[in-house]
Amino acid sequence: MIPAEPVAYDYDSGFGLVRALEGLEFPPLELGLSASVNIGNGVLVAGHGGREAAIGARVVGKREFAGYWEYMLDEAIFTTPAYPNWGGAALIGQDGKLLGVGSLYVEDATADQENRRGNMFVPIDLLPPIFDEMMQSGRTAASYRPWMGLFSAEVEGRMEVIGLADDGPAERAGLQIGDVIVKVNGQPVSTMVDLYRAAWALGKAGVEIPMTLLRETYAFELALKSEDRYSRLKFQGSN
Repeated sequence: MIPAEPVAYDYDSGFGLVRALEGLEFPPLELGLSASVNIGNGVLVAGHGGREAAIGARVVGKREFAGYWEYMLDEAIFTTPAYPNWGGAALIGQDGKLLGVGSLYVEDATADQENRRGNMFVPIDLLPPIFDEMMQSGRTAASYRPWMGLFSAEVEGRMEVIGLADDGPAERAGLQIGDVIVKVNGQPVSTMVDLYRAAWALGKAGVEIPMTLLRETYAFELALKSEDRYSRLKFQGSN
């Protein structure tokens, strides 16, 4: 283990960059093309523990992914079997090149009812287009999406609020845990993808997001004043 310092973070992809503060006495992995990976391809997953802890795996899915923390990828890579040290793990192709970075343990990597557990990887193809921008400013222009400060879940075909960020936009606007989000800017929403796309289409962070909600037996409307999520990041030495 060696010390490092944060350089940049991109909420859209989930990629962060750190700079090692000591010399690294080994060559970096060459970036591959995650778009070239097909379902059924064999891969190597290597994380904490190095070569001895690496496992052989198989790509079982490439599909859209939406997370309850206001996160969405148009296409993520899913593998099985599940790798226990998934956080930041390398997804390595048969040519030895880096194809993705480990993000999650999931229970629905595949539709196979007997072997659904696996991992979700962020495709490495998302990094090269934003790398220079991240190095220059610590973030990307696309990362100024409006942040609502809520956690949501798809419950019986409805979008339910399951958590609120402390003193976040949603909490300040009056949302409560258990509220059902029926519409965003007049558009019906029933999935996290619907919710995010409708909210993000309204503009950059700071825009107002009109919502129609259902609380117990009555419906009501409110306007949520979004924020720049980066304003919540705490850096070393900051107050």
